[in-house]
Amino acid sequence: MSTRKRKTATKANTVDSKSDSTKFTIDWKMNNFFWIVTNITIHEIESKCFIDKATNRNWQLCITKKNGFIVPYLLLKQPEKVENFFFNYCFSFLDVEDKPYLTYNNFWYFNKSQDYWGVSELLTLQKLLDNKESWVPNSVFHFHCVIQEFRHDLTLPHSAVIENTLFMDETFSDITFRVQNKEFKAHKVIVTNRAPILLQKFRKSIYAKNSIDIDLFDAASFQELLRYIYTDKVVFTEDTHGEDTAKQLLSISDMLQLPRLKKMSELKLIGELYEDNALEYLLLAEKNTANILKAFCIDVIVFKFSVIENTEKWNHFRDNNSDLVDAIIISKTKSA
Repeated sequence: MSTRKRKTATKANTVDSKSDSTKFTIDWKMNNFFWIVTNITIHEIESKCFIDKATNRNWQLCITKKNGFIVPYLLLKQPEKVENFFFNYCFSFLDVEDKPYLTYNNFWYFNKSQDYWGVSELLTLQKLLDNKESWVPNSVFHFHCVIQEFRHDLTLPHSAVIENTLFMDETFSDITFRVQNKEFKAHKVIVTNRAPILLQKFRKSIYAKNSIDIDLFDAASFQELLRYIYTDKVVFTEDTHGEDTAKQLLSISDMLQLPRLKKMSELKLIGELYEDNALEYLLLAEKNTANILKAFCIDVIVFKFSVIENTEKWNHFRDNNSDLVDAIIISKTKSA
């Protein structure tokens, strides 16, 4: 149960940056904690289910034991019945005075690919034993969790495409795109119907009817553009290449006026969004008029502003993006 892998430190468009956020709190006190966690026959401890009546979601807190660590995680019950949403979860472990002695929080975009969230190397059993009088009084372990959802429109625009089997099929192809010395065979009738600006923008001559060279983006991103044109789908890998592809497709879709592909790219980037890259993503969103991504970036920045404002990234951002800084300040004022 590990947290999402993080990379190591690496004129404004109008957008309603005030998120319609909801907050749900879970408070779990576990009795006989030390007896439970030292019992070799018990590997996982679960709380009862907590129902968030505002969203009708069922949540559960859990603890597992792994290599001397106490591993906390949050579980969403019946995820198949839940619509996609973007949220922050904050774990706190409270002492005898109900004050946190350890906290952890993370952002996540739920899209049915995962139904639990936690952190694997946060708290050791030995540390709890060393501080049991103040941290776990009378063997009562106090686990507190706050789930805050940030609400903006995550639905995809309607698609009118009829999926076909000609993607990457040279049969009856009548046009060739060359990107990074790689050739892609395609079909004019499909490309023209699904992305008419693509031919208009890159065909440099009316005589160059059957071959087009493109040097604005890489071959991997162009292949995903073609996949979208032919199948209405995009494949984003789970590594940094998938993130880079999403960044390029965001720019490509803005250039070619493909709103559904643009939203797909935004959703992928929202899934990678957290405080360390929120400023970078905000600039990317602003450049490509990606208003949903922009709104979520502002939410994350406001939520983690006390951390972000003390970084060199913020100093550089503040000195060079006055309109966006104003948007952040306005959102921060509204959320106060």
